[in-house]
Amino acid sequence: MGNAKTYIRIALATLMLFLLYRSGFLQLEKIQSSLSNPLILTSGFVIFIFQFLMFTARWKLVTSLIEKISFSLALKLHLTGQFFNTFVPGGVGGDVVKAIELSAAIQQPKKNTLALTLLDRVVGLYSLILFSFVFLSVEMSQLSEGNIKYLVTSACLFVIAGLCILLRKTIRALFYKLTQNLKNGFIVNMRESLLYFFDYLDQLIANGKLKYFILISLIAQFLSIFFLYLVVNSLVEAPPPYILFFPLACFAFMAMAIPITPGGIGLGQAAFFFIFKSFGSPTAEAAIVGISLLQLFYIVLSLPGGYYFIKSTHKKDPVHNN
Repeated sequence: MGNAKTYIRIALATLMLFLLYRSGFLQLEKIQSSLSNPLILTSGFVIFIFQFLMFTARWKLVTSLIEKISFSLALKLHLTGQFFNTFVPGGVGGDVVKAIELSAAIQQPKKNTLALTLLDRVVGLYSLILFSFVFLSVEMSQLSEGNIKYLVTSACLFVIAGLCILLRKTIRALFYKLTQNLKNGFIVNMRESLLYFFDYLDQLIANGKLKYFILISLIAQFLSIFFLYLVVNSLVEAPPPYILFFPLACFAFMAMAIPITPGGIGLGQAAFFFIFKSFGSPTAEAAIVGISLLQLFYIVLSLPGGYYFIKSTHKKDPVHNN
């Protein structure tokens, strides 16, 4: 079943890209042209290398809830996770591999490290919801009728996410009560990982680290969307203002976070097209070019993660406790 899911996701990504190409929206010549633009090429490498460092800092912040690790180890783990998320989706996701590698490196149970990767992913998604809602609210008066629906959706998601955070202890207690009689080994381990997730979320909030997590997420998201805006600005004479482009792009990234296709390939192009088509086809097509280039940079920059995984699967990295 795991292999079948992987093949289905790859097939879906290929189908989406094919349909976009046949419709004329995925313009390969514009992608090639953008790559030959020194500003786009240089900016891409500089921006995404820095963004990877920001995500590494965020991951180091999360892992400090159980043990402080070196920045170099955090970077290797992030690259490994990114590599597997891009190239080997489905049965063995990048988050799972990252958790297993962290478990081996710091000699912690896998259920603990899986809880950390879940925390990183869930709170990262909450940050996207927060950014989209706040910035769309600021620009409410400038939103078209078609874009109001994104504000409404963001507001609903923000309220739901906020309630879940506020009621996290009640939700944890209810989850514990409903699952306490489970006996299957795999299910018990997953249950314990989810319980640890709630505990680590409590710690993240109680020790004041949540605000730093959100700040790092904002910087990292700003970088990727700034790159997209550079691409759109180079292809369109009158792009939408950045302060409106940013929250709508956050909304598109939320759609990409759904684990349907490898690295969001195909799904990302479709999401950005449908969200930005209200600004006209040229802007939507330019957004497709931008997200395609972003994914290409992610693929190239995550390659060291595969090399690290192959070379050091059984090695232990130094752990710093100060």
